[in-house]
Amino acid sequence: MTDFLGWLFAVTALGALLILGSLILHAVPRILATLALIVTLAAIAAAIPH
Repeated sequence: MTDFLGWLFAVTALGALLILGSLILHAVPRILATLALIVTLAAIAAAIPH
């Protein structure tokens, strides 16, 4: 019985890690795009003579 519980826990943990990993991978392009936008806007703001 304990072997089954251990196996179930391992499978559940693995599934959670896979889901988390895929969510992070899906979020990465959005994060990078946001950072690129911020950097671009900062560069434009710095280029404009104050």
